[in-house]
Parts: sequence; structure tokens; C-alpha cells
Amino acid sequence: DNTEKYIIRCLKSIFIQFNFNIEIILVDDNSSDDSIKLIKKFLKKQKKSHKIKIIKHKKNMGLGPSRNTGIKNSTGKYITFLDSDDLLLKKYSSTIFKLISHGKYDIIEYGFIKFKNNLNKNEFMHLYPFRGSQLTKKIGIDLYLNTVWYASIRIFKKKLWKKIKFPNLYYEDVATIHKVY
Repeated sequence: DNTEKYIIRCLKSIFIQFNFNIEIILVDDNSSDDSIKLIKKFLKKQKKSHKIKIIKHKKNMGLGPSRNTGIKNSTGKYITFLDSDDLLLKKYSSTIFKLISHGKYDIIEYGFIKFKNNLNKNEFMHLYPFRGSQLTKKIGIDLYLNTVWYASIRIFKKKLWKKIKFPNLYYEDVATIHKVY
């Protein structure tokens, strides 16, 4: 997708808060805009030494295959997805680091802010009414009724993706995320 007007703001939201090194995989799904040029210019100015991979598809394959490319090329214990028009909120890294450093969670879900037409006006959207850590079997059907299946509002242990792939269709996350559970 051509998202040159969003990608730098997305990257800034990552770089501004991670004081520890992370792996960032950027998948260029054969975009026709200046996204990659902007990304490379932005990365040259950064002082933080994150492990960054830019992978370019030879032809446009779609969001599902792009996510699969990112999974395949990741080396971390945990993975998350961030679309080019998404932003990480303040305290994301410190909050998430506390949770994943223990290694006991397979999936961590969190809320998101949905932007209206103006990026400065937003509305907080709650995912589901659960707080704290929960076992999937305890929340059961409530999870399926009350959550949204966006890939970019969760962190997963990478091992959960060994046999699961995103399809190449619209709403690829809705067709896939429930399988991880």
C-alpha cells in the first residue's frame, strides 16, 4: 500500500520510546510511492541502533503475504505487527517490556486509538472488558464476542506462528488471528 504520508510518523512513534534494541522489519510490498526513500532518509538520521531489515517484494502480494514475510524473517521471541498508518502510544515500550520480560504470556492484547478525519482528534476504542492477565479458557466465548481481530493490537510469541499463515485476502487478520488462540 502506498503510505508515504504516514510511514515516518509511524517510525517516529517507535524510535521515540525504545531505549533498548529491537528488531524492525519493514516489508515493501512493491509500493510505487516514495515510502522507501523517506524511510532510508529517516533511518540515516537515527542514533539508535535497532536491527532493521527492509524487505522488498518483487510484485505486489498483499497485506497477508507481507505479514508472512515479516514473520519468516523475524528472529525475536515475540513479534507484533504495526501497519504503516499506525502509531505506538506513549509508554507502550515500557508497559510491554514488563509483560514480555517474564516470558509467561503467549499473547498480549492492548487497546488502540482510532483517528477521525483529523489526526489530532482521536477517540479511544476499548477492545474488550477484561483487565489483567486471563487464561483464554476462562474468558472463552466472551473473547470472540468482544474483541476485534486486528493483528496490530497484539504481541505474540513467535512460536505460535509455526503453522499459521495469513491468506491473501481482505481482512486477512480476521481470517487468521482467531486460529492463533
